[in-house]
Amino acid sequence: RKDMKKGFTLIELLAVIIILAIIALVATPKVIDVIDSYRESAAKDSAHGVLHSANYYYAEEYMNNNGSFKEYECSFNNGLGCDLLDIGGDKPTKGNISINKDGIVNGKIEFNDYAYYICNSKVLEEESSECSFIEYEKIYAINESGIITGLKTEDNVSMLNNIIPTVYATNITSEASEYIKDGKITIPEYVNNIEVTGIADNAFSGYEIKEVTILSSKVITIGTNAFPTTLTKLRVNSCLVDKYNLDAEVEGMGVCEIVTYKCKRATQLHAKGTTEYGSLGELGTLTSGDAFDCDVDGDETFDPTTERFYYVSDLYNTNTKGFDNKYAVLIYYKNTIKAGVYNVLGDAYDSYSNNYSGPRTARDHLPTTKQWSNVSLSNTSRAIITNGGSTSIGSKPLPTAFSYEGYATRFLTYQELVEGCGTDNLNNCNYLMENSQSLIKGLWLETPHAGGNAYVISHTSPSITTGITNYTNYGIRPVIEVKKTDIEI
Repeated sequence: RKDMKKGFTLIELLAVIIILAIIALVATPKVIDVIDSYRESAAKDSAHGVLHSANYYYAEEYMNNNGSFKEYECSFNNGLGCDLLDIGGDKPTKGNISINKDGIVNGKIEFNDYAYYICNSKVLEEESSECSFIEYEKIYAINESGIITGLKTEDNVSMLNNIIPTVYATNITSEASEYIKDGKITIPEYVNNIEVTGIADNAFSGYEIKEVTILSSKVITIGTNAFPTTLTKLRVNSCLVDKYNLDAEVEGMGVCEIVTYKCKRATQLHAKGTTEYGSLGELGTLTSGDAFDCDVDGDETFDPTTERFYYVSDLYNTNTKGFDNKYAVLIYYKNTIKAGVYNVLGDAYDSYSNNYSGPRTARDHLPTTKQWSNVSLSNTSRAIITNGGSTSIGSKPLPTAFSYEGYATRFLTYQELVEGCGTDNLNNCNYLMENSQSLIKGLWLETPHAGGNAYVISHTSPSITTGITNYTNYGIRPVIEVKKTDIEI
């Protein structure tokens, strides 16, 4: 039929497809270039945003601190890190920056495939010889748990070596060697995309490091002897540092709070002849007899000759008749009877004439809250109960609210003593025998015996004793109650 419309031939369709393909082939790179250009422009804008936020942080801190600024350094990982900077745009996926005391910003930051250098407070696309940049992944060895185990060596570091690290000053990488030449190192928030959670035992003990700056914004653990004895200053960002045992000055940065202990582990034991009292113990574990030096008077010193205490057990609450594991009970290393007084009569807690209730007048020889102002009792009102937990002896009730008001310490209970030392004898708790005086027969306990007599720690056995008939010449060995968060456990 003459009126039928004619369709495209196969040749014509192929021609159209070829033309479209050519157009796509020409246009696609242009589109990709436009997208890449946009991404690069966005990344560069973000880099300028980081620099702007660093400048703003410097200005704000400078104003708030009367014209002074402490150096600040932080690192980025997958959009995290550098929390003190108020960054409006995207955070870098990787990198680190530093701000010196004059407000000059330097660093290297990456946004996925785009890297930028901040040199003397200017954003550059290429590294400048005027500024040096630290790439932490080339410096530190880190295990899967986020524990920095030391500086990288030239040889591959196996996981076995990371678990129990022994890093020496030889065979370290040239980057690491260059990094510590001035005796200062910085511990970043991230290494190889792993968040830093701690520093291993002996990690840097082989190096002459004087200053360490920690950038973590979370709690990290510093292992035993992680830093050498040459260390003089530890700077900390917005974090808490746990288990450090350093003589170095600790300087907080940002919103950091440094753990302030009331009791620190002793570094040397008291001794008489060949006998040593107590033990140095093990970090992370509390064991009966562990020796501590406690700042009881609040003068910020820990004098091993006058402030020595020994951990006995957790606190025994006589009101609830149970142990409270939030508190540690530590006993003083010597008696605190008043000068010139040796015959300490243990009067009853109440008005009864016989002494089954305990040493009421002996309480007068305990240190007061004025003498030991830095420690206090969790409860100054305590129920007096027997060794078996009874609130009476026969038909006679024991005090339900015996007062230690005005005193920073109290007497040890039978329950705490048994928990720490056992019941047979006290030979495994020789710290209770330190400074035993010839005129002092033993030490008063707070707890009366269910049979009707007071309990004491005998110096002659040594043992827990009751049924004594002469209640004079017994010593006062006070105990303090300290929250475990206030102890260098």
